[in-house]
Amino acid sequence: MALLLVTVTSCKSKMEGTPEQNFGKQSYYTALSDGPKSNIENKGVRLITNDRELQEVYVKINSTRKPIIEIPEVNWNNQTVIAAFAGRKSTAGYSLEIYQVREREKERIYQFAEIPSSSAADVVSTVITTPYMIVLVNNDGKKITASF
Repeated sequence: MALLLVTVTSCKSKMEGTPEQNFGKQSYYTALSDGPKSNIENKGVRLITNDRELQEVYVKINSTRKPIIEIPEVNWNNQTVIAAFAGRKSTAGYSLEIYQVREREKERIYQFAEIPSSSAADVVSTVITTPYMIVLVNNDGKKITASF
């Protein structure tokens, strides 16, 4: 029992990180949509700041989807949408997640990561996928950046 308590306590202190690094990252965004088929073949991250840009992304995602994913309503005065695309993959089994959010005095940085859902030894389907993740973030005056 004492060993378990020491392990839990030491893990908590490791998770605090540096003052600019935040591990309670889910409080910094709301997931709007994600999945294996964005129909966007280039890897990248887009900051979306208006309805036209958001509609362009959802039209592409919905181009081969039935039923379609509804385009969310966004208050552009205090919210921004971040769309991350993993690019074209030749196998199934990839997803995206935000693995780190960094706070600086005038900037908030969202860092995405590709997550394989299987190990190299697992058998996965040979199928073209284009994984993506779209999140809504509050815009509180800080510069928002995002990357892989």
